[in-house]
Amino acid sequence: MDLKTAYDILEIRKNATEEEMEDKYLLWIRKAKAQANNNKTKEAIDLNKINDAYNTIKQHFQEQKDLANPSKNKPKHPIIEKIDHFFYHYKLHFFGALFVIIFVGSLLHAFITNKIEENRLANLPPADIEIIIYGDYFIEDITRIEEKLEATFPQWEDIRMDFLHGPIELRSEMDMASLQANQVRLMNENPDFFILDAHHFGLLVTQAAYLPLNEYEQEIKEFINEDRLLYYQEEETNENYLYGINISGSELFEEVGFRGEQKIVALRFDTENVDNVLEFLEKSAESLTDSN
Repeated sequence: MDLKTAYDILEIRKNATEEEMEDKYLLWIRKAKAQANNNKTKEAIDLNKINDAYNTIKQHFQEQKDLANPSKNKPKHPIIEKIDHFFYHYKLHFFGALFVIIFVGSLLHAFITNKIEENRLANLPPADIEIIIYGDYFIEDITRIEEKLEATFPQWEDIRMDFLHGPIELRSEMDMASLQANQVRLMNENPDFFILDAHHFGLLVTQAAYLPLNEYEQEIKEFINEDRLLYYQEEETNENYLYGINISGSELFEEVGFRGEQKIVALRFDTENVDNVLEFLEKSAESLTDSN
């Protein structure tokens, strides 16, 4: 194929840059794929001609580079040429497949890691309290929080904490993978209660993840302001259930590298450790300026 015909087939100007030529070629590939899924298209795109035109112009650019740099005009090893050819023609497929592998791998890694940790914890004696912090928080070192709780509650010999970072806005594929991994862990973990931001509290409340606290409502109101109690109306019964207690501003989380505006406590639906959680809530409320 001559050079002029190649430019005409790709529909680019003769003085187009190599980058413009590459972009145009990828555009033809996308059009061909879209056309393959559209049976109404009358005239099919001839990918063979598109590829021939691309290779002709590509060779022209290479020849121009060789003329400009004679010292670099060395033949490539056949294997190298095949690799270059593969990436030129299949780079979109390659990176798409790579993302899928990374995504699936992250889920598999999270699942395996969770199972290992689950087996380890199953062999330990019951903890005095188990907590999962879940939300759009920044925590420098979770052991600093554990140490402060151990100092505040010396009667508790075993305090277990875990942190799941949950961004409110999903800005990347990694954020989506993190969300999926967190869902897997939340289904398999058995904390006594969660500490959540408002966004993630709202997400889990619709999934029946919390224990209603209505029978403890009066006891809770004795040490915390009623404005900090969070209710949710069930659609089936139209009744309000107390599911969350807002302890934002508690000194328990001061100077421990725990940054995040909202801190809402919600008990897991199957916890058997309500008394210790209530003790935690009462202690958390002591430093709140609006507490009772």
